[in-house]
Amino acid sequence: VEGVEDMTIRLVSGSHQEEQRRNVSWSGMPVRLLVEAMKIPSRPPWLSLDLFAGASGVLGASGPSLSCRKDTLWTALLKKENVTRFIMDFAPPPSAVVQDKGARSRVVLNEIDLSRSLQDVIWSQPKQTGDLINDGMHEFLMYRLEVCGVNLLYNTSSNWLVVIDTSGPCLSLPPFLFDRLMSRIPAECPFGIGERAQGRLCSPRRETPHDKLPSLFFQLEDAGEPEPPRLWIPLERLVFKNASGQELLCVSRDDSDPRRATADMMYSHIAFGSMAVSTLYTVVDLENHTVGLASKGDLAREASNSTCTPSRTCKGSQTYYPPQNVCEDPLCSAYMLMSLDDEAKTCKWSRAVPFCFGALLVVLAALDLLSHRLYKQAIEKASELNQ
Repeated sequence: VEGVEDMTIRLVSGSHQEEQRRNVSWSGMPVRLLVEAMKIPSRPPWLSLDLFAGASGVLGASGPSLSCRKDTLWTALLKKENVTRFIMDFAPPPSAVVQDKGARSRVVLNEIDLSRSLQDVIWSQPKQTGDLINDGMHEFLMYRLEVCGVNLLYNTSSNWLVVIDTSGPCLSLPPFLFDRLMSRIPAECPFGIGERAQGRLCSPRRETPHDKLPSLFFQLEDAGEPEPPRLWIPLERLVFKNASGQELLCVSRDDSDPRRATADMMYSHIAFGSMAVSTLYTVVDLENHTVGLASKGDLAREASNSTCTPSRTCKGSQTYYPPQNVCEDPLCSAYMLMSLDDEAKTCKWSRAVPFCFGALLVVLAALDLLSHRLYKQAIEKASELNQ
């Protein structure tokens, strides 16, 4: 049911040693109440977790355009505190393999962390505004998404839409991007390339305990002069251990919607979940509608390209396709009377071609003799008429 409620939220200011706390309250704040515990009567095959199980409520941070009454506790807080920007500085979860000693998760209003400066933050282009979805989400365009030196957006687009969606934990990729990523990194998945994940995650494959996964690189601007700075997400920071101690890579294949299988960023965007956001220092500017990012961690210590899957060696007339690390056979069937030689990987004539070619030569020779004979007969008749 929907209703209104008196709400209070506590804000903390100052350093960790000298924290100052104050309460901010509202009356008549629109809320949605549960009259009974949430249940999932029929579990979809792609849902792997009981979302919100045991939760008393949910504090959303989306824009007012996605709320039921154009107002939420979050937007009321931003207005009351005259917030023009807020910072998401999340610590890795306790189960993460890579930990930042002494780090605490926090959302900072207006201020930039004193340990960083605005020069350290790389800003995105302003997002599109004026419609329901874009006004309610914090999003930006990502350029040149690379892993192991390969552009995963190769031959598809120069950029892709990214939505900051902390309602989930993982880095969520459209099916085509997920399949390309897994073909380049050492990972074992309980499903094949091109198959639906149904909520399952892959595990990093390590030959030795010291092996590190490679890093994702991307830019917030298109290529230019000078070359735009690059940001990185070490994939090691997305590895966590489940209850049984198994390592899992928190990169999910978003195949919950059939439309997401297409390379259309309107229906198939990249989503940064809470664990993905923890790999970056994230600033959301509410006035300019931009997102600022700064990478965390030690890239040299947390990532290595030595574990990348080696590129395949093509033969014959095959063409190498870098994103999926595959050799594509030539389209011999597009040519008449040609087929693919599976061993040499080249186009070859079908067996009927030599016989057809020989028959054609015989026919042409016979037509030549016939035309020569007809020509002689025509000359002889012409000479007789002249006499």
